[in-house]
Amino acid sequence: MIKTLAVAVSMLLVGHYLPRIREANLMRWCWVLGIPLALLNIIIVGLLILVVP
Repeated sequence: MIKTLAVAVSMLLVGHYLPRIREANLMRWCWVLGIPLALLNIIIVGLLILVVP
């Protein structure tokens, strides 16, 4: 109960004091960071499946 309350309060404080991220910036971050990291993850998992029996 205390942990849930602490997480909720921290989320409210962070959301209140940090500036909001515009949708265009979020989409740019997804294209620049998200998709390359996802592809890298697919490659690493595929290589691990091939190498580790």
